[in-house]
Amino acid sequence: MKPLDHYKKYIFISSGILFFAFFIHLIGVYVYSGGKFIGIPQGSISIGIVGKAPDVKNPFEYGDNQINDLVYKFLFRSLLYYNPHKKQYEGDLSYCDIGNPAKVVCTLRENAIWSDGTKVKSEDIIATYNAFAQKSSQADMKKFLEGLKIEKTGTGQITFSHTVRSPLMIEALEYPIIRSDIIDQINNDRLNTQNYVASGPFMYKEVFDDETYKFKRISFQKNPHYSGTRWLERLHFKFFDDVASLERAIDTVTVIIPPKLQETINVGPRFDNKEYKKQYELFGLFFRDKSFPTQVQKIIFSYLYNAFHKYEIENKKHSKMTGVFESDGYIEPKIKTDIQTTMKSNGYKTKQMLRAEAEKMSTDFSGAIAYDTLKYVNNGGGKEVLFSDDQAGEIRIQGNIPADVTSVSINGYTLKEYKKGNKKYIYKASIENGALKEGKNIFEIVLSRDNKEPLKETLTLYHTTDKKAMDAFKSEAADAYRAIQNTPEKKAEREAEKQKKLEAIAKLEENAYYNKKGEKLIFKVAYVPGILDEYMNFVESTLGQMSIPVERIPLEGTQIRDIIKKDKNLYDAILIGIEAPKSLTQVLKNFMGSEAENGVNLSGIKDAQLDALIRSLRTTTDKKAFEEVASNIEKKLIETSLFIPIASPLHTIYIDKNIKGLKLPNQIRNPRAFANILDTVSISDRYELNMDGKSVSGFFGWLADTLKNR
Repeated sequence: MKPLDHYKKYIFISSGILFFAFFIHLIGVYVYSGGKFIGIPQGSISIGIVGKAPDVKNPFEYGDNQINDLVYKFLFRSLLYYNPHKKQYEGDLSYCDIGNPAKVVCTLRENAIWSDGTKVKSEDIIATYNAFAQKSSQADMKKFLEGLKIEKTGTGQITFSHTVRSPLMIEALEYPIIRSDIIDQINNDRLNTQNYVASGPFMYKEVFDDETYKFKRISFQKNPHYSGTRWLERLHFKFFDDVASLERAIDTVTVIIPPKLQETINVGPRFDNKEYKKQYELFGLFFRDKSFPTQVQKIIFSYLYNAFHKYEIENKKHSKMTGVFESDGYIEPKIKTDIQTTMKSNGYKTKQMLRAEAEKMSTDFSGAIAYDTLKYVNNGGGKEVLFSDDQAGEIRIQGNIPADVTSVSINGYTLKEYKKGNKKYIYKASIENGALKEGKNIFEIVLSRDNKEPLKETLTLYHTTDKKAMDAFKSEAADAYRAIQNTPEKKAEREAEKQKKLEAIAKLEENAYYNKKGEKLIFKVAYVPGILDEYMNFVESTLGQMSIPVERIPLEGTQIRDIIKKDKNLYDAILIGIEAPKSLTQVLKNFMGSEAENGVNLSGIKDAQLDALIRSLRTTTDKKAFEEVASNIEKKLIETSLFIPIASPLHTIYIDKNIKGLKLPNQIRNPRAFANILDTVSISDRYELNMDGKSVSGFFGWLADTLKNR
């Protein structure tokens, strides 16, 4: 057996080789760090869409359809665009100061160039907006543009001003800019492929009708004068009449944008399914304003809000929401009292509470003194027992009487001043005329009528100017009242009433609340069956634990709008889905603000502070300021106990696995955003090293940082 020293040199050499190899590996990792995959300029992609193809020769259709708008976005740049990755507005053809939406100044960039190499001019901008003011089919935008003042205020500088501070200003700045001579050709129907000038990443090439697979193909080719990064040489849009036609031609497309929410398309293993959400698109529960007493509504809202926050959604095509704006901080509604205490203090009681109260009812009268009210005596509110401490020792008894009274007599004395037909009488009783005495006085009032029974009432009046004596009189009157109330007959009546009440209570349901009229509290929820069944079941289950039964009111089609506009009393809450707004003008306004168009305010609330916050939100472009306003709106919605956000529907875009460089944010504003998502994809790529700052000392610094972070 060889000694250990014989193997030491081999161990030493092997260790050195391993260390050298590991060191070379570290150098390789360092060199490759900071690099990125970039596309190779070649190839094309085909985007499959179900729907009618746009008229590419008429970009003034922009705004009619968001999918079609996507097509125009690849051809034309705008002054401003919304970056879906950074979630903020950025300049496109120009730099724009959008701090004040009532007055925006835009300065054209140096790279604002048309596809024929000429520069975009201020005149093109002015001509574009003048044309949209005439041709836009969007009534609100058309009206806004008609009142928009556009001026050339410097070299390459345009100023937009309006009399109102409107979110339509920002939306207008996202409209495609079209060259002035192209506008003339569109107006005169002379635009063709050869003279079609664009400014976007691609140029119009052709339109082709495929008879085999039944689709219309719109093809673009790369714009050689576009300064942005684009790897694709060609881009094809294929418009199909229906999903079945698209599935039949699945091998001819590489990207598919489904036409409807949660629509499944049979794509096969060649595609990846990428899910995303649309901003402000959600499923939520809207409470009708003032449907219940404030505290009752608040506690029902708070229990449901907190329950939904903890709820794990079963539908895999829905993403849980914590607020309209998906803010990080969960705002928990505060519950100050338990449900039973709140309900009881607002006049709602359970069967058990009502039965316990009824069983405590005594047949002996022990309540407050409540003298009966006379019809024909006005003194002291017309009570049958009055007290007088008049120092002069006189009182005027008076009252309103029917017109057919022929005479009035009090204690046998007929009033001489009264004339037949008078509707009022006055009788003066005093110590001096002997009609009033110290102590208890009884006044028998008789109203005589021709050929009719006389009307009779009795007024009891205690008179004294001595305080102790008055207290004694009041005590005497009260005792007399209680004695009358505690006669055997009266006690029997109260016992019968008690038993009747207990019998009625015995018929009530155990797990429910009832108001003073014996009406059961039922939470009526209008909802759309099918897609919302899961949440409807959860509302029913949660409120059931609170002893509040739920009545389901299924809604379909136009019935939803009719109920909201005409019969809000039909429901206490409405469980419904809200589509992503087409523009900033519709954010929140159409389902929560009292300025809602076409009566679509789902809660019927009219709150000036909430309206002001919504207006501010729609015209705020600064990211930090927007987040602050959004936070205040979230707090307001909880404060008013009117809206519970539940989930956001997940949409799917199908992408061929061979496509490189796709960066899809988890949330987009609308399908137009795909123009800024698909614009940097490629069909092949390569890794580009980043050698900036790489050195020997840099390597050891990088190594030290790497080991430290581990």
